[in-house]
Amino acid sequence: MSATPTAGIVRNSSQGPIRKIHDVRPVWPEAARLANVHGMVVVQLTIAVDGSVADAQILRGIPLLDQAALDCVRLWRYEPVLVDGHAAPARIIETVSFP
Repeated sequence: MSATPTAGIVRNSSQGPIRKIHDVRPVWPEAARLANVHGMVVVQLTIAVDGSVADAQILRGIPLLDQAALDCVRLWRYEPVLVDGHAAPARIIETVSFP
């Protein structure tokens, strides 16, 4: 894959796969659990140069699960994405699964 900068954000890294180094499991909201609402929420997120999640947006969601998915991914951490040897922000798509 080659790096494709878009407004300063790399969409794909030429350095290989983007690697999550700190994972946090989502908390299934009580209202969703009681209503037996489960499934996957698709989130687009921006990895900052330090590996933290700088921004997260729901691409495909479930109303009772969306906020819990955002809360979860904002705690994730990634190895910084390198482009030509320098850390750069990267935009990726992740899924958050609820039982």
